[in-house]
Amino acid sequence: MSTNGIIARSTGEGTFEGVYHHWDSYPNQGLGQFLIRTLTGHFQNDLARMLRFLIDEYPAGWSTIVNKDFTLKPGYTAESLRHPSCSGMSDEDYHAAMERFRALPDYRRPQCYCHGKRHEEPQVLTEKSDVGASWAYVFDEQERILHVCNREQHRDTKAYFWNDTGSGGDSDFLRRSYNLPPLPPNTWIATVVYANGRRANLPVALRTPEGERPIPA
Repeated sequence: MSTNGIIARSTGEGTFEGVYHHWDSYPNQGLGQFLIRTLTGHFQNDLARMLRFLIDEYPAGWSTIVNKDFTLKPGYTAESLRHPSCSGMSDEDYHAAMERFRALPDYRRPQCYCHGKRHEEPQVLTEKSDVGASWAYVFDEQERILHVCNREQHRDTKAYFWNDTGSGGDSDFLRRSYNLPPLPPNTWIATVVYANGRRANLPVALRTPEGERPIPA
């Protein structure tokens, strides 16, 4: 079963515009983590360029970009590939066949709904759009902050709303711009919100010229 999401720009307090993302849109080991990895890697921390690519240049949205190769031109191509069958194969042979399958360019490229086998119309999604999305990743370009929002239902009114579960940003920018406790330099900070409403700023990755690196244990 797919976990649907939205990749968006902030347009104001609690509002956004963006595009749909179908598969693996959860934060951990999914779309959320991959967006940070591709921002600091392929797009070299150029947030404006990443959002132009993901939102403006592919306005029909995405089947998936998670763990895809951004050196390849996006297109909807993976479903036309023949998936290896495990019938009559040893575990070792099937594993090798899957490795060859995952190495194919038509599997590795970002899978959009604009090119390849799909040519859908552009679709601008906002905080009011009902497309079954569970997560929205809303980037504030000016502040360089990512808001990670989960779609929830109000207990009393049953109305759906986006709950900002936390955000992230560059430690150097946050240290200069906000009255926060000292933050480690050259670090990506995730801001999380606990159930009691308290917020915590957690260093999650070192930012180096070679890209994002895990925080040493």
